[in-house]
Amino acid sequence: MPDNATRDEHIGWADYLVFGITLAMSAAIGFFYAYKDRKCNDMDTFHRGGKKANPLAVSLSLSVTIISALTIIGLPAEVYTYGTMILWEAVGMFIATIVAAHVFLPTFYTMDKISTFEYIQVRFGRGPRIIGSIAYLFVSFIVASFALFAPSLAFEAMTGISVWIVMAVAAFVCMTYTLMGGMKAVVWADTFQFVIIIAGMVCMLAEGSKAVGGFGNAWNIANKHNRIEFFNFSVDPRTRHTVWSLVIGYALIWSNAFGTNQATVQRACSLPSLKIAQIAEWLSFPGLGLIIVLAVLNGIVMFAYYENCDPVTDGRVFRKDQLFPLMIVDVIGDISGLPGLLLACLFSGALSSISSGLNAIAAVVIEDFIKPCTSKPLSDNKQLFISKVCVIIISCFIYGIAGGLSQLGGLIHQLISTTASLFGGPLLGLFLSGVLFPWTNAYGACAGMVGSLALSGWLIFGSLLNGTRPTPLPVSIAGCESTTTMSVLMNATQTTILGITTTTEHIVETAPHVYSAVEEFYRMSYLWFAGFGMLVCLTIALVVSFLTGPTNPKDVDSKLMCPLFYKLCPFLPEKYRKKLMFGVDYSSTGEKDYKANKLDYMSAENGHIAEKVSNQTNEKSPHYNTRI
Repeated sequence: MPDNATRDEHIGWADYLVFGITLAMSAAIGFFYAYKDRKCNDMDTFHRGGKKANPLAVSLSLSVTIISALTIIGLPAEVYTYGTMILWEAVGMFIATIVAAHVFLPTFYTMDKISTFEYIQVRFGRGPRIIGSIAYLFVSFIVASFALFAPSLAFEAMTGISVWIVMAVAAFVCMTYTLMGGMKAVVWADTFQFVIIIAGMVCMLAEGSKAVGGFGNAWNIANKHNRIEFFNFSVDPRTRHTVWSLVIGYALIWSNAFGTNQATVQRACSLPSLKIAQIAEWLSFPGLGLIIVLAVLNGIVMFAYYENCDPVTDGRVFRKDQLFPLMIVDVIGDISGLPGLLLACLFSGALSSISSGLNAIAAVVIEDFIKPCTSKPLSDNKQLFISKVCVIIISCFIYGIAGGLSQLGGLIHQLISTTASLFGGPLLGLFLSGVLFPWTNAYGACAGMVGSLALSGWLIFGSLLNGTRPTPLPVSIAGCESTTTMSVLMNATQTTILGITTTTEHIVETAPHVYSAVEEFYRMSYLWFAGFGMLVCLTIALVVSFLTGPTNPKDVDSKLMCPLFYKLCPFLPEKYRKKLMFGVDYSSTGEKDYKANKLDYMSAENGHIAEKVSNQTNEKSPHYNTRI
């Protein structure tokens, strides 16, 4: 049990020095690439590194682009509060890696465009592209803001410095090296930050295990209090975490994050060839898995350390998401410099996500909104200048949103998954409706996206405001020296406006509540939200497409499609298997160009729409290479 009566809650000057050196090194990477590429100031270098990025660096960058401090802080709190079922998230990520590398990446890489939403315009037209881009901007702003807020919350718990000041410094550092070095700086800074993250988490696991008498003892303590659980195979969609909901839910959430997200696609497309890009995406999974496993193991140790004195109930911290940084101070606070390394670990995850978001959001803003609205083509220097101005403005927006998020309660890991599902499910459905189903037309794509966003919003906000609250596992304050009340086991019930449990108190037994059909619907686990949004988008898109006149599969360029169902059924006779191509001609050798309702571009530089291509056009496309 920690001695909270005498422990110094704040870190020392050596820790600030270690932390400051880490931030300085990240900024130095930006200055280095700004100098190195000073003669190559163009959009492609700024957003894709001139397609000369290092494959290993990109794979490590992909590992920390989205997972960041939200996982480093959020997963231990999740294990502390609900147990180890969350580890199945890694299996969902593995499935998502396959989808990203072999369903989406070939199309995006072959198109050779900066914005992923240019695919939507080529496939469906301008309208669906704008809707998709707006949805992406919403989710990207929120995710980046969460990434900024989470480690700042940890810093406040460890130092007492206001979260607002910490967020301002972190946002400024990210903005600086993103502005100076572009994609190359972001990728190499991510690589450096990945090393810091792994070193910090391993160090904390070792020291934490030592403090509780070894990891085996920590496991036994956690198991005694029902934190160790891996095999809940319930098929009830209302159960918060099951094997099915975790694997399928996170497979869909991360398929969108890795497969269609602008930040991850930009990294993969910064490599010199498609094969190398696919290998880099595969190599990113071991890094992802390692971070998740280390976070879960640290969560087990954290529960064992605070077994008899829950710091939230005892009033030492206000949120369970502050427990991991508090344990850093409690366990290694006396080792000069080591808490600073752990704090750098938390911030490294945040810096990687925020810098990735800044670069990606700027790319979408200029490619999808600014360039199409200009009266004449923009020069490359003007585009680069606008991109950098966008980075500055976006940094300010993210700081403001993060400040708003600081007023919310709840477990960060669940909050971020819920937010990602609200927009990620519909966006995944939009891209899948184009990649997998050739009949989808522009009307269907628009209707599917709008309808899915509306229904997903209804489900998610209805669940947060009216659904049942998850009941955390019991915690104890029996060993708290500062506690004057009798020792009790307590169940958490206090909730925020979002309905996420934050503190603990006694539960008064009442008669079982009879739920209406709508209330039962609201009780759905948050992990099914992304699947719901995706299915609604696909269903509406296909129904509306068939009602308004489906696109003829023979008119769809095969290089915009993926014969997924054909590939998944090699056991079928070939004559039946071919039907799973849905009429798309994949035997093309690159001689088919865009047919009716396809849009061509005047050039990659100005991004303006030139004209619709004639139905009779059958010339070889200059934009694509055959991949089937």
